[in-house]
Amino acid sequence: FDSSFGGDAAALTGDMLLFPGGGLSRYLECRGALLADDEAAVVATWPTAPMRVLAVGEVAADGTVRVTDLADGSALVVDDRAAAAGLQPGETVLTRTLPVGDVQLLTSAVVRIPPASVERALDLVRDEVRPFSLLALLVDLQVDAIRG
Repeated sequence: FDSSFGGDAAALTGDMLLFPGGGLSRYLECRGALLADDEAAVVATWPTAPMRVLAVGEVAADGTVRVTDLADGSALVVDDRAAAAGLQPGETVLTRTLPVGDVQLLTSAVVRIPPASVERALDLVRDEVRPFSLLALLVDLQVDAIRG
């Protein structure tokens, strides 16, 4: 098992429950009134945030990371010190970005995608990312890692 391609299993499980599983939407319906208005406005956009395949560009000392969404070519700025610490220029990751104003945060579910698997990851995000399709990608990544 090559953990560098598996991501954090707990984070991936949480991501699948919160986003396509609808957990975040249900939470906001029940508890959204407890948030300040500005926070509620930001978080209300998160349940529909898609998974993305991102090419990591510059990782700055201030915690910002410039990335390119490989599915649509859009450039994003991730302003997240924790994420920046684990990302390297030139690598490709599968993750979900969450907008906060003009910048993006990353969820803790980040999967490194080797160059040979980028097209497979792009195929995954072109459709709705379902837990079993994500699991199939993770298995493929492990098989590829074992084969070398």
